[in-house]
Amino acid sequence: MQPKVQRKVVVTALNLVTALGVDLESSWDGLVAGRSGIRKISLFDTTKHETRIAGEVPGEFDDYARKHCSRRLSNQMGRAIKMGYVCAKEAVGRARLDFDAYDRVRCATIFGGAGNCSGVRQWTSPIAVKGRIVVGGDGHLCSWSPH
Repeated sequence: MQPKVQRKVVVTALNLVTALGVDLESSWDGLVAGRSGIRKISLFDTTKHETRIAGEVPGEFDDYARKHCSRRLSNQMGRAIKMGYVCAKEAVGRARLDFDAYDRVRCATIFGGAGNCSGVRQWTSPIAVKGRIVVGGDGHLCSWSPH
């Protein structure tokens, strides 16, 4: 019988991009205030669709993302991948950790998303997210290290 190994997880930071806001503060404030992120769809024409409301991330996200992505990188990413990239980059910045001081096999950024997260590996920059990246979304989990 092997001895029981204790594993410790430390959450150093988090971030949110939601229908309530484009960052942690605005999303959290909306949750605490009991606001709903459900509103009329604004990102595409809904005239041929039965549903005209949704919990979409506000259109202002695209302007917000420009602070975090170069124009070239931004043009090469889909909106969902851009949200994940910006979210992870801000969370790593909030953590104020020197990832170079830690074993990169033992440090990770956990990325979760609804929908298809398959483009995350292609566009997650080691500059933005150091260490291992664990991707979760649409029922799949995978682990990838940029180093």
